[in-house]
Amino acid sequence: MRTTHSAGITPTNAIAIENGRLVRDLQEAMPPEPAFVATLSHEIRTPLNNIAGYGEMLADAAFEPHSPQWNDVIGGIQRSVRELLDRLGVALDLAHL
Repeated sequence: MRTTHSAGITPTNAIAIENGRLVRDLQEAMPPEPAFVATLSHEIRTPLNNIAGYGEMLADAAFEPHSPQWNDVIGGIQRSVRELLDRLGVALDLAHL
């Protein structure tokens, strides 16, 4: 015969119930996968679109090389690359969790 707690729950059942609660709490704490993927996609696409736009401007020779506008475009590319790398790093860190 099994030993029961005063509430009539065996230690094994109590552990199973607590594990179920922990899993439920963890699932509630995690963002829903479709929303997470949509957010991640947006966060990555924004700097990529910026880089593509700046690249097109340079390819179209819209500015004189080394002019202030040219330098602004190059700076924009560099900022967008840093943002993209930062966002990818965060995404990889989350994936490891």
